[in-house]
Amino acid sequence: MVAHNDYYFTGETVDGDFISFEIFDVCEKKARKMARRELETVYGGGHLDAFYSETDEFAFDVEV
Repeated sequence: MVAHNDYYFTGETVDGDFISFEIFDVCEKKARKMARRELETVYGGGHLDAFYSETDEFAFDVEV
């Protein structure tokens, strides 16, 4: 069974604007896809760092 977690993301757009949002109860693969889609479609690119919501531990980063 694949582990599901809650993630929060912080980062910035290619224009330097701050980004922050959360994704709940998803596997890491889906969280990566959702973060990438958010960066591409809503913000036009940028960089995000993902953290596990429960522990504040770094999980992965996404760049578009």
